[in-house]
Amino acid sequence: MDAVDAEAGALADDLNLRWPHRLSAVCVWLAVGLCATAPFLPSAAAALLAAAVCLAVVVVLNFDFYRLLARRRGPMFAARAFWLHALYYAYASGTFAWCVVEHAVERWRRPDRAAESPRADAE
Repeated sequence: MDAVDAEAGALADDLNLRWPHRLSAVCVWLAVGLCATAPFLPSAAAALLAAAVCLAVVVVLNFDFYRLLARRRGPMFAARAFWLHALYYAYASGTFAWCVVEHAVERWRRPDRAAESPRADAE
């Protein structure tokens, strides 16, 4: 099954991507966007506070993981790992979004190939 179910237009729950992971990725991107636009907004403090709330949501959604890291390597390790984990969410979701857009553009540019199955080429 493809990650994007073409007929239903829904995302499959595979590759360990359940709703908390997806929401974490959205929150990371919201925080990035809020921090990037904060200097240009009338209330930069409010934007930065909203970004902090987004990152707090990521911590809450992944609390068991961070607790495991803190138990094994200490709280400072878990705090440092948070930023790498946030980078992972940004990178992975950004790559996924890029691939979905690329696939959609390819289908738009070549509608005759949209009906073809990639598995049919392999046979």
